[in-house]
Amino acid sequence: MIGKKVKCYLQRKTRTDDDMGGWTETWEDIKTLKSKMSVSKGNENITYNKETVISTHTLMCNYFSNITEKDRIKIGSNYYDIKFIDNVEQLGVYLKVYVELRV
Repeated sequence: MIGKKVKCYLQRKTRTDDDMGGWTETWEDIKTLKSKMSVSKGNENITYNKETVISTHTLMCNYFSNITEKDRIKIGSNYYDIKFIDNVEQLGVYLKVYVELRV
């Protein structure tokens, strides 16, 4: 079932110098999205290039190119790991992003 539009943040891991010769990793918001979220039936399995991806939720949003499976989505206080990104029908109009809720 498709839900109402939710405000979510695309986050990317970045490294910051710690002034002692090392670095720390933090998550930084890189884009604010309005997307529709739906819960997968059970855990949805997507087979892509013989690799099975398990997702708990699906996000539908307008297309943009700056997203990778190394990023994550933040909605409220919940974080979702991106498992698979689908450019719907390869039209460059919508993205269907399969995510897994982090527990």
